[in-house]
Amino acid sequence: MSLDAVYSQMSVLFLAILAGYAANKAGVLNAEANKMVSRLIINITLPALILSSVSEKSDSTSTGEVLFIIALAFGTYLVYGAVAFFIPKLLRVPECDAGLYRFMTIFGNTGFMGYPVITAIFGNGALFYAVIFNLPFNFLVFSIGIYLVVGKEKMPKIDWKLFVTPGIAASLLTMVFFLLNFNLPQVIAKATTFIGQITTPAAMLVIGSTLALIPMKEVLTDVRIYLFSAIRLIIIPILIWLILRPFITNELLLGTAVIVSGMPVATNTAILCGEYGGNGQLASSGIFVSTAASIVTIPFLMNLLFLR
Repeated sequence: MSLDAVYSQMSVLFLAILAGYAANKAGVLNAEANKMVSRLIINITLPALILSSVSEKSDSTSTGEVLFIIALAFGTYLVYGAVAFFIPKLLRVPECDAGLYRFMTIFGNTGFMGYPVITAIFGNGALFYAVIFNLPFNFLVFSIGIYLVVGKEKMPKIDWKLFVTPGIAASLLTMVFFLLNFNLPQVIAKATTFIGQITTPAAMLVIGSTLALIPMKEVLTDVRIYLFSAIRLIIIPILIWLILRPFITNELLLGTAVIVSGMPVATNTAILCGEYGGNGQLASSGIFVSTAASIVTIPFLMNLLFLR
């Protein structure tokens, strides 16, 4: 894909985010609408998009390759964790916010924004890879993730029901279908693709509307969050590229891994802070700055690492 094509695809996503921002300011969308549309995406359109990836996978992808990709996916989270360990000292983060900074380093917006971006840049063929790379997120965010947000003293008992979500179910079904070499009936495959296509525009509108609710004054005066975003969006993806490059010859797989690692802070960071008592203002700042900056950094990464 040419650099012009990447910028074109990201510009489309940016305009959709801008439309969501404007819709919120105009009163067309609000916090309650964001919540309802997000619920629609998370429970219906995103799982449909994930299931549709079964029909988009390459016939040359073997079971061994899938297991290799799963291992790589968990390996990337070890890299995220290693970087996260040093973030508080590197940025001189107050002790009370150290865990949240580590959370924001490890958990990017790999599903809600990642799937649409990967599909827009690489096409539907890369979605299957993105689904695999998102598997660790689903299992870690409600365990280690909550621990990082609230700390050891306030850590609640893990509710295993949190792991039973349509997104996780769709991801696991996708893996099972692949391993069994099972193809969805044509009418169901078409339906999942049709419904799944709602995800990208709806997600971008919600992201834009959500950003419109974040107080700009606090965001613009927090210098530390800009430095953090540079690490999250540029340094980590380059590090992942340097580590994986010797082991991966499939450019589509490598590109997916790198771009997924360069996603902005996960939007559910603020949700978890609200539910478990974390620093919601810091979470909102991280989401806003990293999401806005990713519109520029993702094409930058593509140009730097792949479009030569």
